[in-house]
Amino acid sequence: MLAYVPLNRKHHDAEKRYGRFWIDPCSSAAWSGAWAERVRADEVWKRELVAQPRPTAPPATWLLATGWKRHGLLRFDERPG
Repeated sequence: MLAYVPLNRKHHDAEKRYGRFWIDPCSSAAWSGAWAERVRADEVWKRELVAQPRPTAPPATWLLATGWKRHGLLRFDERPG
């Protein structure tokens, strides 16, 4: 479930239109800390996006903050299950 929002771009075929490292600017993917790689601020809109304050609260439970990472961080080439 944690992979759904950051990887939702795959569901909508955005990767083919925007590239492998595209992130949804309307999601919290840029601030999630779930990525194995850094979010690439390779375009002006991405630099502006990651410069904004985090729009969500940090995780408050062990499972959301730490536990899920036992299965590994998300990769940009990963497909949501």
